[in-house]
Amino acid sequence: MRNLLLYVLCGISLMGYKKPESETPEEVGNTNAIFGWTIGTRKVLQDKYTTTDMSHDGIIRISAARNEYEPFQIVARGVSGSMENIAVEVSDLKSSAGIIGKKEIKLFVPYYVNITSHNPSCPSGIYPDALIPIEKNPFKVQKKTTSSVWVSVHVPKETVAGNYKGTVRLKHKGKTLKEFILELNVWDFSLPDKNSQETSFGMYLGRIAHAHGYGYNDTDSPGFLRTAWNYYWYLVEHRLTPREIPSPHFSEKWYEAIQNEKVSTFWLPWGWDDLDYHNEEYIKKVRALPSEALKKGYVYALDELPHDEYDKAVQLSRKVHESYGNDARVLFTMNRIGSLEKVIGAIDIWCPVIDGWSYVRGFDRQAKGETVWWYTAMYPLAPFPTYLIDDYAVAPRVLSWLQVKNKVDGTLYWSTTYYCDWSGNGIDVWDAPEGYGDGLLLYPGTKFGIDGPIGSIRLEMIREGNEDLEYFALYREKLKASGMSEDEMDTRINELIDPVAPDFTNWTKQPDLLMLQREKLAKAILE
Repeated sequence: MRNLLLYVLCGISLMGYKKPESETPEEVGNTNAIFGWTIGTRKVLQDKYTTTDMSHDGIIRISAARNEYEPFQIVARGVSGSMENIAVEVSDLKSSAGIIGKKEIKLFVPYYVNITSHNPSCPSGIYPDALIPIEKNPFKVQKKTTSSVWVSVHVPKETVAGNYKGTVRLKHKGKTLKEFILELNVWDFSLPDKNSQETSFGMYLGRIAHAHGYGYNDTDSPGFLRTAWNYYWYLVEHRLTPREIPSPHFSEKWYEAIQNEKVSTFWLPWGWDDLDYHNEEYIKKVRALPSEALKKGYVYALDELPHDEYDKAVQLSRKVHESYGNDARVLFTMNRIGSLEKVIGAIDIWCPVIDGWSYVRGFDRQAKGETVWWYTAMYPLAPFPTYLIDDYAVAPRVLSWLQVKNKVDGTLYWSTTYYCDWSGNGIDVWDAPEGYGDGLLLYPGTKFGIDGPIGSIRLEMIREGNEDLEYFALYREKLKASGMSEDEMDTRINELIDPVAPDFTNWTKQPDLLMLQREKLAKAILE
């Protein structure tokens, strides 16, 4: 049973996979190594991933729309020796219609952390998470260890649809170890810059400042602001809106951020756990914002109230609307579902934890013009999908498919940069990621001389899911334009989702199935 779980976790994509006739290592000097590739939506565990779990046919086949990122992984298994500083060379991708320059292809080497798993369906082991630019963390092969290179291909908006080809070559001391043909099929549609969902992903500025050598309270210093903006736009490019804008309110950069079409929301200041806000000058400026800009704003000042304090949410809502006007919204998170009748009519953005979604949906608030988001954190755990390090790579991506199925308007996540322990003490997150990565999707770049964030495989999977969500939004638009009813559209869309994620606790752990359904979705859009 354990071997079966490991195969499901780390198994090779069934699409285009041909099992090698033998597993004789390729001879490279005095070092034996086996090379292959796999898709991005799979975790290559350093101590568990075997040579039979990778494709060896030498042709990497991926597909993407315009304005999309598509990852894959080069995988190496050391057999009887080690190699340092393996060069990875990529070429331009060419078709009869044009070129995708190699500058659009980014290379990363995963950083591994040892996890004693608390997820009953995943093994303990050495998991990949942070993605270090290859120039900062050269690729190497170690004896009886699996390693990988993460390759991210960006398809520019102006790309002409068609089949593009190029090469990926591994070299060591001037000798070619392995050459892959890279085939990219660009579908004839584009993902929009403006996202179809709203998001709010926490970015603790004080924690970032401390991790980059500033004081916790130096969040308005010019040097730190440069760093903080690198974090902000990094998340935006992953189709996520940070909760915090790292600039004084009503500054030029603040206005630029809230008016950017890629930015879906911003946090209106209000005292945490307070029912009153007395900054009259700020209130006046907020009320002067254009209606379209103010509609992105929301107040999030109460968090996960117990049932007997729900009256606070009603009082807060009244104060917010009296102060900022009716276009400003009040967000209410809830992980203790119950007595929601008390807050009906007072909440603009309902935000239950994912296992409470069905209860909130029963109140049908969207039909009343209200918005419903959801969130996940350390809870709920398996069998629900999570953002945690010791979960399947497909888990964060599946959450977006469930979001489409349940017509959830947005996603909240409490923190991407909680660089401390649960007591608030700063820690080296590289060696001790607290809570299996809960509250941590970005790593501080200081360890590798980077004035900004270092991403993670989990964050890349969240972006992949967000891109899938845009596929479904395009498909719904086309179905609607054809004259279909809402029920008919739901049926068509759920026919694509249900093989992947029929519900919250029965979702596929096999990324090849998700990729197959994604391909069907793309073809449905084109047809």
